This record gives sequence, C-alpha cells and structure tokens, in this order.
Amino acid sequence: MIGRRIVGYLIRAAMLMVCMSVPAYLLIASFAVFEPYLLPLRFLRSGVEPVNEHVIVGPYADAADLADLKEAGVTAVVSLLDPAVAYERSLIEREASDAPRAGLRFVNLPVRSSEPPTSPANRNSMQRLEILISAGPQEKIYIHGFLGAPRELVAQAVREAAPGARRGS
Repeated sequence: MIGRRIVGYLIRAAMLMVCMSVPAYLLIASFAVFEPYLLPLRFLRSGVEPVNEHVIVGPYADAADLADLKEAGVTAVVSLLDPAVAYERSLIEREASDAPRAGLRFVNLPVRSSEPPTSPANRNSMQRLEILISAGPQEKIYIHGFLGAPRELVAQAVREAAPGARRGS
C-alpha cells in the first residue's frame, strides 16, 4: 500500500518535470531560441493567402520564406507581432535583421492579442497599416502575425486604405 503511494508520487513528479521542462527551458533561454516551426506549431500555421493583388497575409516568415517572398515580388514585410511578448520579441529581432538581407523593407506594427481589436493600441497599428498600404498602392506587402495574420483586421485595413474609402469608425 505504501509502495503504491510512493510510486504514484514518483510518477506524478516525473510527469510534472516533463510538462515543465519546455517552459522552463524557454524561460532560462530568455526565449531567444524559440522556433516557430517546432512540433506541434508547424501544423498550426496558416497558409499564405492573397487579400488582393498588393497584400498577402500569412504566418511568421523565416529567412528562407523571406527569400521566397522577395522572388514573388514582395517589397515589404509587416510584422504584427508584439515586442511586449517575450518570444515574439526574439522573432521580431530575427526578422528585422533577416528581411533587409533578403532585400525587403521591415515594419513592425504590433497587434496586442490580449486586447480587443478596437483598443487604442491595436487601432493605432491598424491605422498605420492603412497609411502604409495607401502610400504605396503598387507595392506588394506581406503581413503576418505569429501563426497567421489576424485576417479580419488586415481586411479592414485594406478596405480603409482603398482609394475613395470612407474614413471613420
């Protein structure tokens, strides 16, 4: 009876250690080595999709993805990742150095997933995105979040940036 109890405690302790090992490793590493393509995240990524002929949305782009985007005619990459989130900050820093190497302009317009789309910070980022899209109507822009861009926000920004669109809301 006591032996079974001890074995049960040991099994629970082992399970806890396994469950905590990845978060603990990321915490110790300051999220500097976080990879968005590790299992199971690789299967959660959304695909790359055009919104219109000048705007494409999709997931975080690594160096190889950035080179492919450049070949496809993309001239600017807009990251909606939030530098206030530790693991997103490391991805932003990596992409900020990889994008210019690929010949792409990099812009970070953080969208806070912890806040509603209508929050002042998120609305400010979307207004800046509208300006970016309308300032270079012939420019091809790739917009991404972590596993995918918040498509409803991007679609709204594209509609607002369209020539003759009613400004408001």
